[in-house]
Amino acid sequence: MVLFLIYFFYSRKFNIKMILEKLLFILLSLVFIYITLQSQKITYSADFTPHYPFYYRLFFATYSTLFYIFSAIIPVHLSAFHPFPVTEAQSLPVYYYLSPLIIILLLWLIFRFFKSDKVMLTGILFF
Repeated sequence: MVLFLIYFFYSRKFNIKMILEKLLFILLSLVFIYITLQSQKITYSADFTPHYPFYYRLFFATYSTLFYIFSAIIPVHLSAFHPFPVTEAQSLPVYYYLSPLIIILLLWLIFRFFKSDKVMLTGILFF
């Protein structure tokens, strides 16, 4: 994604040739994603796939993104491990359900206020 962000920053044209230039890097990153997931599966680090439905995992991803942004601004309650909040019989807390809406709102605000400032927009998207 950073490769495409750099193209955006330097106002280079997005076309099929540009994507084909980056295809090797994209494939290489997919190989490393696969290796990482397989190694975590061996140690049970990423063993939440069978326990949670897909839509819960979407809420986990958006909440984790918000938690990361919040922790970068206000570093409280930091830990090396944050367990998932529920078992299958329980429902998620309300803030998990609100996290996709907050992410969409943040992205809309970022593009609305920084669409004319390419340096600021690139920096925020890089983060």
